[in-house]
Order: sequence, then structure tokens, then C-alpha cells
Amino acid sequence: MKLSTDDVLKTLVDDVPHVGILRDQQPELWNGKPQNNYAVFGEVVRPYVFRLLQTHANEDELHRVFFFFEKMAEAESFALLDLLQVEIIEPISRNKRVREQALPYAGDRVKKLMNETAKWRLGPWVANLFSRFIHPGSRKESQR
Repeated sequence: MKLSTDDVLKTLVDDVPHVGILRDQQPELWNGKPQNNYAVFGEVVRPYVFRLLQTHANEDELHRVFFFFEKMAEAESFALLDLLQVEIIEPISRNKRVREQALPYAGDRVKKLMNETAKWRLGPWVANLFSRFIHPGSRKESQR
């Protein structure tokens, strides 16, 4: 069965049973029609993953969660990939320490996404810095 946006939350709970407890704590996020995958991933799944990475309390759970993320990364759905990228990959990739904690659990596709995102996040910063030296007055003139 291919993963889709319609069944991503059900599959998440099936693959990572502890997430079912989190679902029961905030049912309003999970039971919306249409379901709001971004709210669930941003307000429930991401903080849960960050907590697991910081405490190293449950290695099995981390492996399950990142195996699920790998499934999302392998799906042929742009919507699933966007959900994964926006709510999980970018926040993890912003913080070098968190990214390094996550890498041992990540599969090949998730690692690639994290590494590409970390490089991409540095790109605009470097471009902005260099643009100030190359064209020092252009930034102020373009804001007028």
C-alpha cells in the first residue's frame, strides 16, 4: 500500500504506537475534517521527535519514527514530501546539534533531505552577506 495524505496519520499511529497516546491527548488536531496534517506534524510529531532526540530515552521509538519518515520520503506524493520537509526536515536541519542527533536514525533519503536542507539554509545567508560587499548601496535603494 502506498502512503498518501489521506492515510498518513493513521499509518503514523500504526507504525509508531506511542503517537496514539499523543493523539488521545489532543484529539481536536487529529479529528478535523479535512484532516490537518501540518497541524499534527507541527504541533505534535515535531515536538515529540525533538524530545526523543534530546533525551535519547527510547531508541526503538526513534528508529520507528525515522523509518516512518523514510516511508514519507519514498512516497510519490509531492504533498507528503512537502509535509515532511516543512514540518520535520527543515526544523531538524536548522540546528546542527539536533541534525547530528537525528542522522544515526535517518534512512538514506531522509539523510539526503537533511543534508541538502542544511546546505540550502546556509545559501541565502551567505548570498545576503556577499551581496552587501559586492553591491553595498543596492539594498537600501531597493527598499525605497
